[in-house]
Amino acid sequence: VKKILKTSDLGNVLTQPMKHFIRPTEIITKSNLMICESTYGDRVSFTKKDVLNERKRMIELIDEYVLHNNARAFVPCFSYSRLQQIMCFIYDNYKDTWNYEKPIVIDTRLGCKMNNVFKKILKGEELEYWNEVMNWKAFKFIDSYKGTASFLSKYTSSLILSSSGMISAGHSVLYAQSIVSSSK
Repeated sequence: VKKILKTSDLGNVLTQPMKHFIRPTEIITKSNLMICESTYGDRVSFTKKDVLNERKRMIELIDEYVLHNNARAFVPCFSYSRLQQIMCFIYDNYKDTWNYEKPIVIDTRLGCKMNNVFKKILKGEELEYWNEVMNWKAFKFIDSYKGTASFLSKYTSSLILSSSGMISAGHSVLYAQSIVSSSK
């Protein structure tokens, strides 16, 4: 008998407790062949301190650019898991203080579909929390090119979350171009 293990991103065990909806990594002890996602396989792993510093810096940048200087900030993110983690992070940090005149735009068709999958698979307190996040009035969901074009046609100070995570295609390219070319 030959055992083949196929897995996705294993993540960082040190930071898993800091993330919503993530189950502990299950350790597999025997396999003849392992196939895994390793996008960041050539990097030194992040420490818990690195992650906390990165999150602190993200809050500082959102405060500086969006809330204090009326600019747009763009966070490219993958549609599955990363988008939902960032949405939770922003909600947790701003749910009581966000200026609702500045939308937080979630612009990703696949990400919007994945958000609905989370509604179907989460249970109990996790589902209640996710519904709070999804119903937060700061979030504006766009799931079409027409919606993206309409939003881009008028300048609005905002925080934008959009895929693709590597800014290689899709709506993220449009957002990056609109922000980089802006004098602000």
